[in-house]
Formats: sequence, structure tokens, C-alpha cells
Amino acid sequence: MQEDYAGQRMSKGDWMLNSSCNKYAWMCSPTDYNLADSLATHWFTICREDQTKTPRQLAVKRCPNLFSPEYQKRLNKIKFRRG
Repeated sequence: MQEDYAGQRMSKGDWMLNSSCNKYAWMCSPTDYNLADSLATHWFTICREDQTKTPRQLAVKRCPNLFSPEYQKRLNKIKFRRG
């Protein structure tokens, strides 16, 4: 039986996995919403079927420099852009 966590017919674990996939997908593709959504859906399916993989591992596999200081600095500029 599925729980109705946050009104989404997901268990709490699935909800947390989904939000983690969304977060890392946005980090890999901050300007293309369609690509980020596609990545998040794909990673959610992979992580749900294979419990040994995490969204962070899949994100680093796709974007090896994801957690480098230079890339993080550029991400912060995109997040807080005005106008």
C-alpha cells in the first residue's frame, strides 16, 4: 500500500528520493528545465530500481566537475540573477 505523502501517492522515501533527484538534475542543467526534468525522472527510476545508486553519484557521473568551486560559483550567479 502506498502512503499519501504530501498528497502525491508516494511513500516518504520515494518523495525524498524524488526531491533529491530534482535537486541534482537542476544543478546539472540549471538553464534547461526540460533536460533537468528528464534527468530527474530517469535518475529516480534508476535509483528506485537499484538501491546501491544515489542521485548524487549519477549527477557526478554526468557532470564530473559538479562540486568544483568554479562551477558552484557559476551556479550561484544563475540562482540569484536579477531582471
